[in-house]
Amino acid sequence: MSSPLLLTALKVLVLAGGASPEENHHSHKVHVDALVSLLAERGVPGDDVVVFWADGAAPEADRSVVAEDPIDGAWLIEGTRLDTELAVEPAQVDTQFVPPARPATEAALTGWLAEVGPTLGAGDTLLIAVTDHGVPDPSGGAEVAISLWGEEWTTSELEAALAPVPRATRVVLWMSQCFSGGFADLHRRRDNLCGVFAAHPDRPAYGCHPRLAGRDDVGHFLRMVEALGRHGTLAAAHEEVLLTDDTPDTPHLTSDVMLFEAVDARAGEGTTAQRLIDARVPAQVDDPTWKTLAALSTRYGLGAVTQYGEALDLIEGLDRARYALSVWGERWYEADLHARGLVAEPLVRVARPARDRSERWAQRKRAVTAMQGLLATDPPLRARVTRLRAKVEAARALEAQIELQEAAAIRAAYLISRLAGPRVVDARAKARYAALRACEQAPLIPAGPVAIESPVAPTP
Repeated sequence: MSSPLLLTALKVLVLAGGASPEENHHSHKVHVDALVSLLAERGVPGDDVVVFWADGAAPEADRSVVAEDPIDGAWLIEGTRLDTELAVEPAQVDTQFVPPARPATEAALTGWLAEVGPTLGAGDTLLIAVTDHGVPDPSGGAEVAISLWGEEWTTSELEAALAPVPRATRVVLWMSQCFSGGFADLHRRRDNLCGVFAAHPDRPAYGCHPRLAGRDDVGHFLRMVEALGRHGTLAAAHEEVLLTDDTPDTPHLTSDVMLFEAVDARAGEGTTAQRLIDARVPAQVDDPTWKTLAALSTRYGLGAVTQYGEALDLIEGLDRARYALSVWGERWYEADLHARGLVAEPLVRVARPARDRSERWAQRKRAVTAMQGLLATDPPLRARVTRLRAKVEAARALEAQIELQEAAAIRAAYLISRLAGPRVVDARAKARYAALRACEQAPLIPAGPVAIESPVAPTP
């Protein structure tokens, strides 16, 4: 059975990279490749997908590739002066795309939007997908920024750059950078704009976190690519990602932000948004949002969370527990580092770091072996180091679990607000909310492979 002819246009702007080669993680390229491949599989013409990457097609190094330490027992030198002396810096490499990428600069971005914008019309879609680093608003507001190549691109600057795009064209923002939630504020300034954001305006997103720089299988952007391929709409993909992004991201939709803002605006003297929401949470019926909330609570071990106040209490309690655990973990790590440093210090004095990367890895391996030998001659010290390291690793694992649960509780709060919000706000806010949901739920790409056929006669 042939696929229906697509009569509307989809233009895709993919923005990736970082401000410098050191900040441009290899994972960003993995994300770009995954999205470009998905779009090609779904029949989106290559000419309609443009990648803006770091320094573009320039031949200089623009990306850092972090290698995981392959040495068993490498933790023995972690944090010591020996670790610093024998550090193997990430490899910096050049990145090329086919067709060539454009540079991630404000001039290049605004130039392309000025060129493409007038070609779009009602029913067309402009998708802006970002896997990058972000910068918070110094004043704590929504004027956050995306890291460009040696520059920044703020919320207001993106708004201005969208001026050539007709108001009738749907603009979809898919932003996985740190502090990306500030860009949700654009829904106030432009109709027919919606999006999904990996993090609050005041929180990092973990797809670009230094701890994950060596990973290419985690983060909001990759989970969205996978989910979008299965569902084809932003809203449905987001619902899946709420359950599959196993990082402390706090993904949310433009409609989530707008709805809570509207509820908060109705909270007056003697009441709060929490009370308004909890007073209007509907009964647990066969509702998709209730199902998502139940699945989220089960997956991340939150217990029964059915009220907004319960979610807030859970977030506060988890935050306190994480802080207390981090304090103890830091104390254990300091004691552990001191004990290992006593053994490492004599080795530092004789260390002669090599310039060659492979030789540097060999030197690290020899250093670890020497540390193991020295500890073997001092059983009490070895027992102390082993005991402290077990405490450090347990604290790190538990802190990571609590951090993930805290983010899941924030996701739960959004879902509960979504359940009750429409029952609280006025008719005007309901209409605006419905428009945003329609934007998020409209098809973005085909949910399966499509064959684009030519019409047998010109289309009027």
